[in-house]
Amino acid sequence: MYITYDTKQYTVYDFRDGTVAPKPGIDPFFALRNQPESPFKPAWLVRVSDMRRVRGSDVHEPYCALSYSWNQSGEIVKHEGQENYTRADNGRHEIILHRKILGQSFRWIQHVKFEKIIQRICKDFMFRYIWFDQVCIDQSNEEEKKREIKRMHNIYRHAAYTVVLVPELKVCGVNTLGKPCTNINDILRAEWNKRVWTLEEAYMSQSLLFIGQNVHAMSVSASDSDPLPYADASGFLYTICSTALKWNASIALSLARKRTSTKSRDRFFALANMFPDTVNRISFSYSQPLTDLMLKFYECLAKNDPSILYFGRPLVPDTKEEKAITQRAENEQLPSWTGVAGAHALCLFNNDGIDDDSSRFSFDLTSIDYNVTGTSMRINCAYIPVLIEEEFDGQLKEMSDQQERAILFSDRILPVSTSECKALTFVVAREGDSQLDRYIQRYGLKASHFLPIKKNGEVFDNTASEPDYDGGWLSLTEESCSQCIILLGIAFKHPMFHFITHPVVMKVEEHYKAIGLCFIQEHFEYVDIDMTMRQTFVIR
Repeated sequence: MYITYDTKQYTVYDFRDGTVAPKPGIDPFFALRNQPESPFKPAWLVRVSDMRRVRGSDVHEPYCALSYSWNQSGEIVKHEGQENYTRADNGRHEIILHRKILGQSFRWIQHVKFEKIIQRICKDFMFRYIWFDQVCIDQSNEEEKKREIKRMHNIYRHAAYTVVLVPELKVCGVNTLGKPCTNINDILRAEWNKRVWTLEEAYMSQSLLFIGQNVHAMSVSASDSDPLPYADASGFLYTICSTALKWNASIALSLARKRTSTKSRDRFFALANMFPDTVNRISFSYSQPLTDLMLKFYECLAKNDPSILYFGRPLVPDTKEEKAITQRAENEQLPSWTGVAGAHALCLFNNDGIDDDSSRFSFDLTSIDYNVTGTSMRINCAYIPVLIEEEFDGQLKEMSDQQERAILFSDRILPVSTSECKALTFVVAREGDSQLDRYIQRYGLKASHFLPIKKNGEVFDNTASEPDYDGGWLSLTEESCSQCIILLGIAFKHPMFHFITHPVVMKVEEHYKAIGLCFIQEHFEYVDIDMTMRQTFVIR
């Protein structure tokens, strides 16, 4: 695949609607002359003036790093029966040049190889040194590749900018005010956003400079406290760029789940680079058995991070993704706690309780016994079984001898609140609530499970034409949940929704299997639960 770079570059100055500067031009702000030099240097850098490889130790000024999708650097050829690919660059990349002669504007296209496009971009943005893998790593030297891949996190962490190639991003028209604009969300649809290595590169970087076909944009900076509204891409960029967010296993696996890698092992090498404790404990060798690498990676990742259990069935139906999940689970044969049979999501975790500051991203495991060794995860904590009421016929009047307020588990998949998301929903019930009776009859509900809970304060709001009785839901990778157990000792919180979430396991012979999550709205709490009653669950 070949790309196009237009030297007439517009600057995005409003991420909310993609508004760009009315006139083209590159701000001299991007020059690195006044930026401090990093004490770390890669083994090799590319000198932009002649595109020669030079030793990093001989460079005494800041450098940039390149992040791009490898298949946009030329024609990628896969070797039959192997994971190895080679790149053929036939010089079909395009640089669009502009010049005025005697007051008249001229535009022409220059066909070049990939390195020439990089050189032109660097010269336009006044970068003198850049790191990128195709030149700075000898692709034929396995030992050098192994060594440099393990250092990848440091290479991007210490770069003054990471230059991100997204040729899909370009000025695409005018906004409602008649100003030129681009669609920032094209970043999410770009080839760059489909690769797992670029996720690691973006996360480790200080600043991202997106270079599109004829437009460029700085990422949401690490100093910004909140994602910008309106553009979906800004929330994603905030997640990967803000130093206030300490990633956990679930965040990394969630963002990586739809991304691919050229080689199977690269997926785990890239993810390992995001976690210092993990990167130093696995071997970066392409000759090791893939299964051994996967098991070691997940063991290291989960060692001090229970957020790996924050997975379930995707709420938004996606047949293609569910098929991919099923195939991956069958092929990889990993322990259930890795979440390979489901989909991870963004989560916040604080075992001392849920709060609203950045400490919720840190893990405190002192209140539970938690250990991961090999394929076994051991958790000793309080729990609650999801009780099956076999004789309950679904009528509220039958609840007179139960809790005053409770949640009934429906045996049908219902919409979650007013969204298009669907899940097995817990419906709030209270004796004598005629509106809830009609709600149950409308959906043909049959209550089959019971959780003892109560509401802190007023529980029902019946002023709406159809009250919201969703008290929570189960998101499970298994069709049957007849032996469900909720692990109360581990609590998660979604960054945007007001739910407390706990892992769910089920008994399988002599051990337990992690099968998903139980979501309960924040304003409910469990009753008649003795939190001092604990059990050890061996999850495989």
